[in-house]
Amino acid sequence: DVTLDDILFERRLELAHEGFKVFDIKRLHGTVGTMNYNDPKLIYPIPVKEIDVNPNLIQNPGY
Repeated sequence: DVTLDDILFERRLELAHEGFKVFDIKRLHGTVGTMNYNDPKLIYPIPVKEIDVNPNLIQNPGY
């Protein structure tokens, strides 16, 4: 039988170095070492060009 761990392991192999692991961790409420899934360090900055184009955007905290 295929388990969720099997699926996640295969996904990790197939999508290695494509930046999906952080989203999987957040979606599954996991942890990265000692960081919690909702740690602010896992939130990326919004590019300045996007903020310039849309003044309604507010930069994410810490950037």
